[in-house]
Amino acid sequence: MLTDESFGVAEASVFRTVQGEGNLLGIPMVFVRLSGCSVGCSNCDTNYKPFKNQSKSSLIQEVCSHLSGIDWIWITGGEPVDQDIRSLVLAMQLLGKVAVATSGITEMPIRPDFLSVSPHFNPLKLKQITGDQVNLVPELGGLDLNEWKRFDFSGFKHRYVTPLFGSKKSMDLCMNFIDFNKEFKLGVQAHKQWNIR
Repeated sequence: MLTDESFGVAEASVFRTVQGEGNLLGIPMVFVRLSGCSVGCSNCDTNYKPFKNQSKSSLIQEVCSHLSGIDWIWITGGEPVDQDIRSLVLAMQLLGKVAVATSGITEMPIRPDFLSVSPHFNPLKLKQITGDQVNLVPELGGLDLNEWKRFDFSGFKHRYVTPLFGSKKSMDLCMNFIDFNKEFKLGVQAHKQWNIR
């Protein structure tokens, strides 16, 4: 019998939206935003600190209420891998395709249908070195693209470098990076342009 585990979730933690970044850009999804983050970027745009504990069955019920016509569930945070999300991923995979967004600070304990890694630190701290996509965002959490020039990205099928929305400096850094890293595409934080979460 499966236990009804509890997960720390951010306020307004389950919502319907459209993916605003990366290879799944523009696809309708149900987001599940977990609370807490061991990375703690100073300029994070997620208010994940106010949180509540919510049972897995309650989370599933809430996801189902938003799922009509949607194939994808996106588990994010904070840092979702700070919690043991194995059973949550398996349960959500019974409802649709599951994507997980992580900083890569901890190796994923289970393989979702799509794994997005967006490091916010130097390469030596990266534990998740494979995934469906990697997304480097210069200036996010102090990420310095110069530190990533010699990193082996072969474990990632899709590679993006994405400027912080509204930052000319971040855009210039991205443009310079793709000039010398042909395997990377220029990404976008389209959800910021669309003014959706």
